[in-house]
Amino acid sequence: MSSNGDIRENFERRRKRSLVVEVRDELERMILCGEVGAGEHLNEYTLAEQMGVSRAPVREAARSLERDVL
Repeated sequence: MSSNGDIRENFERRRKRSLVVEVRDELERMILCGEVGAGEHLNEYTLAEQMGVSRAPVREAARSLERDVL
């Protein structure tokens, strides 16, 4: 049986991943709708503040989009 620490760690990882996916989806929408211009610099602090999240999920979402060449 898993310990409480393992369960909490797994839960936190799943929850964080879903937040990254939500932020990624929003960033993708902003790009595709033209709210963010081609080559425009994205400020992770500003985006995080606007989305009400920390900078980490914004950073991870941006990396994900970059990997997908969006």
